[in-house]
Parts: sequence; C-alpha cells; structure tokens
Amino acid sequence: MVVILVAAASACGQDSKPPSEEAKLADQLNALAAEAVRAHQARKYADAVDQWRQALEIVQKLYPPITHPKGHVNIARAWSNLAKSLSAWGQHEEALRAHQQTVAIFRKLYPPADYPAGHAEFAAALSNVANTLHALGRPEQALEYSQESLEMRRKLYPAAKFANGHSELAAGFNSMGFTLVAMGEADRALEYFEQNLAMCQKLYPPSKSPDGNSQVAIALGNMGFVLRAMGQPERALEYFKRSVEMRR
Repeated sequence: MVVILVAAASACGQDSKPPSEEAKLADQLNALAAEAVRAHQARKYADAVDQWRQALEIVQKLYPPITHPKGHVNIARAWSNLAKSLSAWGQHEEALRAHQQTVAIFRKLYPPADYPAGHAEFAAALSNVANTLHALGRPEQALEYSQESLEMRRKLYPAAKFANGHSELAAGFNSMGFTLVAMGEADRALEYFEQNLAMCQKLYPPSKSPDGNSQVAIALGNMGFVLRAMGQPERALEYFKRSVEMRR
C-alpha cells in the first residue's frame, strides 16, 4: 500500500496574505502524491515513478539538511513510495536503492537509545529491503533484514500487550519463512510458517470470521508450499485443500 505524504503546510489565506513558498510547495507535494497513488493503483507505474521523483524533490526542499540533519519521516516515506512503484514496474535494483534510503533515514530518526523497541514504519522499511533483495535473487542478504525486522516487531508487539499477536508480527514470520525457503532451508522455514498460521488463526478465529479469513487461507497455502519444498507432498496437499476450501 502506497503511503500518501502529509506535508505540514504553513497557514495561509489569513488576513488576505499570499501563501508562503513553503505552503505552495506543500500543496504541490500533496497534489503529486495523490496523482502518484492514483497512477500506481491504475498500474501506470512509469507515471507513478515520475510523480514520486518530483514529490521527492519537493519534500527534500521542505525538510533540508540544515534544519533536519537526521532527515524527516516524509522524506523517508517519499523514498519508500518511489521504491514501491519501482518494484511494481520491475525496476528492482533502483527500488532497492530507494528502500535503503528509507532505512538509512529511519536509523537516524529512531535510534535504539530513544526507541528501544524500534518503530513500526522502520520495521516495515527493513522488510521492504528484504523483499526486494528476495526479488533480486539474493536471499542470503535478505535474511539479515528479515531478521532485524522480525526482532523489532517482536519488541513492538509483545505477547504481554498483544495476547493474540499482531498482523505485522505475523507478516514478519511469513517473510522469514520465504527467505529461508529461497536459501534452500525449508526445514528452518517451517517453524516460521507454523507461527504465522497459529497467529493468524488467533487473530481471525471462526467466532469472528465464520467463513474463514483471507490471511488464514494464505497462511494455510504457505504451509503447503513449505511442506512441498521439504519433500512432504501428502502433508502439503492437506494444507492446500484447507486453503482452497476456505477461499471458496
């Protein structure tokens, strides 16, 4: 999901004063972001990339290094949005560089000293790097980012506060599983897919979703995927059947 940038525009229009340069830039930024989201959703990825590049130039003017030496969350989001459209367009190398820019900014904005549990957007950014490395066929490098993201999510969503788990933590288990399968370590991957399924079943129980839930169906299918990779087709078939039945 592409995040819409929200720029803090200066108050304008009061006492008939003309809008400030900052307010004009903010308006341009929000207009470009809205157009980019529409283009991305319409699968016009080349247009979306062009608009996100323009948005990135503007957001960097709004939050320059002289006043924001660590960067700004909206700059990080601009890089992330650009990366997502690049990935959808199939430009994975460029997307990787953009995602890494996002991570670099979040490392400065959310250091362990101030954010011991990390930050949700930071964890998602790490996962985005992992997914892009995975798409590039570099699972060994992806593993490092998947692990860091998962550990951060464990801290952000502890069992003491989230008895049934959290969808982002479940996604972290899923990411680790796929990365390990890509590395040829399906046996290690199994435990992560099992944790993903167990958490999804807690988050979306029959009492709340009597007809099933798409995330549970996906988790069941992923169990079939990893069991097949482990050379256990009979067990895999049972999970695939359950997944198909739920989807029906």
